[in-house]
Amino acid sequence: MTTTVKPDLKLTTQEKKIVGLSALGGMLEFYDFIIYGIFSVYFAHQFFPSENELLSVIESYVVFILGYIARPIGGIIFSHVGDEHGRKKVLIITIILMGISSLGIGLLPTYAQIGWVAPLGLLSLRLLQGLALGGELPSTYVYISETMTQKRGSGFGITMTGVNSGLLLGMIVNQILKPESSLFYFC
Repeated sequence: MTTTVKPDLKLTTQEKKIVGLSALGGMLEFYDFIIYGIFSVYFAHQFFPSENELLSVIESYVVFILGYIARPIGGIIFSHVGDEHGRKKVLIITIILMGISSLGIGLLPTYAQIGWVAPLGLLSLRLLQGLALGGELPSTYVYISETMTQKRGSGFGITMTGVNSGLLLGMIVNQILKPESSLFYFC
């Protein structure tokens, strides 16, 4: 008679902590990143004043796109840093960078207050956000695969749930805060 022993596939306390913090970090980073894209139409004229409101919105979205383009560059930079100094250090650095850049965007004076420095500052902070975001998620996946003994797929799935929750949270905040009349106000 042969018996098959099923391995214990429950996450350890340490693995739960890693996955939980990874999901939370992914949620917060993607919320911070996407909230700019969602609210660009509302504050475009604050940083990109123009006679044509559509042009202001387009300029604001160009900054969003450039932040998005910075993501692969951040992935390249932070993958090297992670290989040299460890994934945990990269995760800490990227979360701090995302927090600093998000706070900076929130505190950034408008074009009316500081002129051309406002859009330049906004672009710089968005690029910093993109670099941080590009380094955080890949580093999270590698960190999970290196530290988890079993159930790596669950770790990745929970992390992606956190990331998508950040996107969903941004959309919910938009639905709560947006004025109904502003849906197509710039057309």
